[in-house]
Amino acid sequence: MKLLGLLLFLFAIPVLFLNGCGSDGEGENELSEFELKHGVGPVDEPIEIIEINTELAAKGEQLFETRCTACHQLEVPITGPALANVANNREPAFIMNYILNPLEMRQRHPVAKELSQEYPGVMTDQGLDREQARAVVEFLTAYARD
Repeated sequence: MKLLGLLLFLFAIPVLFLNGCGSDGEGENELSEFELKHGVGPVDEPIEIIEINTELAAKGEQLFETRCTACHQLEVPITGPALANVANNREPAFIMNYILNPLEMRQRHPVAKELSQEYPGVMTDQGLDREQARAVVEFLTAYARD
């Protein structure tokens, strides 16, 4: 019986030690410099919009009207923030990652966490693909530049 107790004791110490030395969960959500600037999600390279693609922006406007306006307006905040100047304040990849990956952005990105405090409604995945998200960003960029 003493041998069993000694074995359990000897086994428990390393387990407790390793568990105590493991991650406390805080470091797991640390973001890279890229992710801080460009968001967390499938867009893993910077996107630069030099000239507006008017055809893509028109598609983006349609998508914005059908998928986004229930929660977002351009000039007036409603359930979500107004988006008239978002393209002046955030990188295109950041906006695309927010569109394509709203849950993880809200959970991990400090800007998204801050926005979720101000606008507690949860942005849901709208089922857009990368090309559609790019079209919405093109529209928002065109709007912000006008």
